[in-house]
Order: sequence, then structure tokens, then C-alpha cells
Amino acid sequence: MEQLFHGHGWTITLETATLPDGRVAKRARASFADTVHILAFDDTGNILMLREYRPFYDTYIWMLPSGHVDKEADPPSLHVENYEKKQVSMHRK
Repeated sequence: MEQLFHGHGWTITLETATLPDGRVAKRARASFADTVHILAFDDTGNILMLREYRPFYDTYIWMLPSGHVDKEADPPSLHVENYEKKQVSMHRK
């Protein structure tokens, strides 16, 4: 297995396998880091979303708050706690 690219949460590897007839097949495999998405509601039941400008598309997009997860080091409760702290600091501005 040969690593072709690693960055921005992506890893792309080139894998080879010998087929039953002796030919060698090559395939590129892409894998993405584990992520978490938060579905947050306000007091009236509306879903809260983020609006971010994306320069490559030259427009704003709506998205759910999300981030990368290290399953072993970051329990899910830690991400919820960090998100709540971030929201409190955003409302103070």
C-alpha cells in the first residue's frame, strides 16, 4: 500500500492486489477522518446552523457545526461541552 496524499483530514492510498488469473489490480482508496456533527435546537425547536463564506465557490453556505474526532482521546460529551462554551462566548460578543 502506497500513501499518495495525506492532509486536510484525507488520506489517499494506492492499493494493489493479485487477481486469481495473476494480473495485478491497482485501486486508489480515499478515507476521511472521523467527524462529529451537532444538531442544536433553540427554545422554539428551530435548528441552529452556521453560515460560512466559501471563497472557492464565492458564496455563503449553511452547515451544521462539526469537527474532527479522535475516538480514543475525545469522548462525545467533551465535544458537546466545548460547543456549549463556544456558543456562550459567541453570544457575549
